[in-house]
Amino acid sequence: MGCFRHIDEIVAWSCASNKQKSQIIAKLPLRKKQMQGGENTQLISRKKWLAAEKRLK
Repeated sequence: MGCFRHIDEIVAWSCASNKQKSQIIAKLPLRKKQMQGGENTQLISRKKWLAAEKRLK
């Protein structure tokens, strides 16, 4: 299931401030709980990664 971060969060992680990272981390337990027993439909493909990079520039 991965780290439960959204693709935009993963792409922007290296540029995120400590406050932004803390806000993302705070959301992860709920996301993990919501995913239990479910299928991860947010698989990252190269196409999705490149699209996220483009959105964040």
